[in-house]
Amino acid sequence: MRQAFQISHGRVEEQLVSSVSSSAKFALVLLILLVTLGPLTNSALEIAGFGSQGDEGNAFRQATYGFSFLLTIFVTGAYIHPRSLLEIPATLIVTIIWFGVTLIWAVDQGIGTRRWLLTTIILVNTFLIVRHCGYEITLKMVRWIAALVLIANYLAVAIVPDWAIHQYDAGDENLGGTWRGVLMHKNNAGAMCAFTILFFGIDARRVPFLLKIAIMCAAMFFLFKTGSKTSLVVVGISYVSGLLYLAYNRYYKNLIYLLLGLLVAITLTSGLYFASELIDAFNNPQTLTGRVQIWHPLVQYWKQNWLTGSGFGSFWDIGTLRLVAQYLPVGSEWVADVVSGHNGYLDILVQTGIIGLILAVLSTVVKPLVGLIEGQVSSSAHGGLFLSTLIFVTIHNLTESDLFQRDATVHSYLMIILALLSIENVAPANAAQG
Repeated sequence: MRQAFQISHGRVEEQLVSSVSSSAKFALVLLILLVTLGPLTNSALEIAGFGSQGDEGNAFRQATYGFSFLLTIFVTGAYIHPRSLLEIPATLIVTIIWFGVTLIWAVDQGIGTRRWLLTTIILVNTFLIVRHCGYEITLKMVRWIAALVLIANYLAVAIVPDWAIHQYDAGDENLGGTWRGVLMHKNNAGAMCAFTILFFGIDARRVPFLLKIAIMCAAMFFLFKTGSKTSLVVVGISYVSGLLYLAYNRYYKNLIYLLLGLLVAITLTSGLYFASELIDAFNNPQTLTGRVQIWHPLVQYWKQNWLTGSGFGSFWDIGTLRLVAQYLPVGSEWVADVVSGHNGYLDILVQTGIIGLILAVLSTVVKPLVGLIEGQVSSSAHGGLFLSTLIFVTIHNLTESDLFQRDATVHSYLMIILALLSIENVAPANAAQG
């Protein structure tokens, strides 16, 4: 029965692939390119004088995403069936709505509104075009764009090393000598290499074996050269988790819930028991390369604004008004020039309050994870890829700010995965039997 379901599902996928128009594929490729090459294009636009990321916003960037959205509406027929624009998980819709509500009291309503609109447009665009194109086409486009970006990264290092490799005079001794390729920062390049490994390493049945291994090895080597510690560590955990899901059976779901509960309990208990040791370690300026010094003022600000926050998009990079500067201890003045909190959860918390954080975690972590544990996927191979990406993004945001950051690559790829997962809630096969 299991084999018959998989054969039937495969035939359905082939029929859906052949029914998707070339214009829809183009719209999908355009969106993936925009979010993947965002760091490069944003930097180029700033150099060309097309607006900043803070005060005025980048008009050219906004227009480009606006065009992409309109193209998607046209090729998917959403202008005829506008309800398709809302075919997004309810938890995500509520999250976006709450973020919009926080604009009422935002510190900078202009900047916050522009950032909220861009985040919302990209999210809706992603779900609309991905659901229209389906699993096979979407992953095919994602994989080959990732491979082309990897090739571009290597070419940049070989041809223009002074630009593609961070120089030691870049203002941060941890950056010097690390590879960034065409993605403007080692962390961007590292995360993209990690995604490449996951996308080619799990459920890539139609990719020739030797080509798949070659791409994965090339991505791993480039990831190593980026010096992106978070991506390097987390990609291993994510990849193994995805492989383990291939053998998962829903029969064990209660055990998984129990183990997750124990993990949370042990983590909280250990945190309380070793609180003094953790505080001493975090007080070390070298801990997590200065991130703890960034997190301190965030926590202090949130304590005074725990329910409302500063308003979506209204804490970092809002021009001359720097909220963080008011909460900096002596010796940490450099934090005032940082443009993110290097922790996606803290950034959401400080901007949208405790309600915003709960909704964000519920919609991007808890609900998708529960769906995978319940086996709500058409095959375990699909579920393995979903789980590996979900784990990568979840852990990655402990030291980097990606969640709901407009066109941030890590956030955008998570939305692609969540869009695919939203159309996978069919009669479960492999992972759900038992």
